[in-house]
Amino acid sequence: MSFGPNSRSATVCGEKVKVKLDDGQERTVDHVLLGTGYRVDVSKYDFLAAPLAESIKRFQGYPH
Repeated sequence: MSFGPNSRSATVCGEKVKVKLDDGQERTVDHVLLGTGYRVDVSKYDFLAAPLAESIKRFQGYPH
């Protein structure tokens, strides 16, 4: 499934980001978000102390 052009590169340009797309377009933007498909499960973060990890309310592994 494709949602449009994919990014090919991103370069910091001052306080903005210049993104080159695979359809040849370039965009200068304030923020870049990555949709990686990664599933979060804070209970598996071993860098959090167990009591802290257990105190975090979650929905399907994501912090609520």
